[in-house]
Amino acid sequence: MMNPIVGTLVEYIVRRLNEQEITPTRTQVAKLLYLVDVEYFRYYRKIISGLQWRFLHYGPYAVEIEPLLKKLDIDEQEITTGKQHKAFLYKGKGPEDASTMPTALRILINTTVDEWGGQNLYSLLDYVYYETEPMAQASRGDLLDFSFVLPPPPVEAVTHTAVLSEATHAELAQKYKSIRELASRIVTWHPPPYDEVYFQAMSTMNAEDNVLQCLPFLGGVTIQKEAEISLSNQQE
Repeated sequence: MMNPIVGTLVEYIVRRLNEQEITPTRTQVAKLLYLVDVEYFRYYRKIISGLQWRFLHYGPYAVEIEPLLKKLDIDEQEITTGKQHKAFLYKGKGPEDASTMPTALRILINTTVDEWGGQNLYSLLDYVYYETEPMAQASRGDLLDFSFVLPPPPVEAVTHTAVLSEATHAELAQKYKSIRELASRIVTWHPPPYDEVYFQAMSTMNAEDNVLQCLPFLGGVTIQKEAEISLSNQQE
């Protein structure tokens, strides 16, 4: 089903070409719109125009294009070629207007039109006929299958390596050296050995503490002076 935006796309393509001093023919407009659909499908897996593209005559063509061009705000001029063949040229009635067009779509159209709009007609026809994936898989009269369009190649991540000046490198090296020297002077703490002697000493100290804590509660018990002196000395 034709997308309502297709008219805007065609007008934009024509005006973009006019700004490059190119007056496109109907064939050029049709092939460039087809390329826009191919590239749009490559990224978004759908065509933007909604046209029914078939393998007709000189490659991909959509019969809806001819009546569509007559409805748009562009001038159509009919000319006769040297072999008495009719051709139609198109000029926009104003500068290109991208105000209602998504930025990504505008960039895609600009890239396609700028690459192929200035090519001669035979180069353009050869490319769409032989180099685009839907045409490579089709026979004359077939509806083109865009599912054959390959996705874009993956973007390789670029790792940027910082480049330090000699002065900065020397300053960082000196700071690193100072940190290493400071670290070497730090004394590492080691816990004491928890051996049998340690636990015996702790047991003795706990026994003495228990005796001293009981003294206030001895009440009427008489303690000799020597005993008080002895206990006092042990406490110290």
